[in-house]
Amino acid sequence: MSSGIISLQKLLKPMNTEILERPFTVDIQIADPEWTQVGFDVSELAEIAVRETLFCTQFSKDCGCEVSILLAHNDLVQTLNREYRGKDKPTNVLSFESDEPGPHMPLGDIILARETLIKESEEQLKPLKEHFIHLIVHGTLHLLGFDHEDEEEAENMETMEIWILQRLGIKNPYLGQQAL
Repeated sequence: MSSGIISLQKLLKPMNTEILERPFTVDIQIADPEWTQVGFDVSELAEIAVRETLFCTQFSKDCGCEVSILLAHNDLVQTLNREYRGKDKPTNVLSFESDEPGPHMPLGDIILARETLIKESEEQLKPLKEHFIHLIVHGTLHLLGFDHEDEEEAENMETMEIWILQRLGIKNPYLGQQAL
């Protein structure tokens, strides 16, 4: 991440309070039962992280009405990563935007790999709970069109992540690390 400071106002659309006025579903499926043994309520934290991300990005009701989250294991995520991204290895989080976004359509899907999250959390000396929330925020931002393919995109996305995580009481996950 460069030393330049990005204004959050440049990243945000005009204020849209419609998300507060209509139902939005966060559908959480647990494909790997070991997710229930991580020491915190994954469903509750995932829903909080998605909703905070939508609120902070001033999400428009025209973009979708549901985010689906699949809490999986490395084998499934590796298969999906190989099939859809051509990378034959597990990754921490995958996001798939809806093919037909719209007011009554899903926004998209987020899939997390439990073993990879635990390994990264241990290697990076981060609490697993905070890393989990970070990756839900990260995946949700991808569904909203944020990316990190080049330096400017990465800086914009990281700025949003840091701000959202701070609102959730989580310190900057990029301190002392290189950009994604």
